[in-house]
Amino acid sequence: MSVVRNPFFFAAIVLLAAFACAGDEPKDLDRIPKPVMNSLKAKFPKAKIEKWTKENEKGKVVYDIEFRQEGRKAEADIAEDGSIQSFERELDAKKLPKAVLEAVESKYPKSKIRKSSNARKSRIRRKSMPVSKSSLRPLQRTPWN
Repeated sequence: MSVVRNPFFFAAIVLLAAFACAGDEPKDLDRIPKPVMNSLKAKFPKAKIEKWTKENEKGKVVYDIEFRQEGRKAEADIAEDGSIQSFERELDAKKLPKAVLEAVESKYPKSKIRKSSNARKSRIRRKSMPVSKSSLRPLQRTPWN
């Protein structure tokens, strides 16, 4: 009886393949709120989540999600309401602008770029508060006050 025709061998291969595929994404993705997942998929449509954690930053719940998109590592911090706080993506060092490569070469002549990434924090929107003239107090009294 050949090994390939053995039903137990075939069953073991199928089970091994099933376990290998099961490890691609974390199983508890359903615990990530829908607004967070919607924001992630809108910004990074081909994201394959590898790891995520729920953190509390300055009294705000933020989901730190590590993923791969098109074979490159990336990470995003997304608030519970779905607003992206920051993200970081791995870049191909060979595709960096020539000026960047020349600057690194001139500053570090014997170095080699092993990893490059770009990071961006979201713009913080500040609410403005209307101020009336009567609420302002002058620092120094002047004759025209």
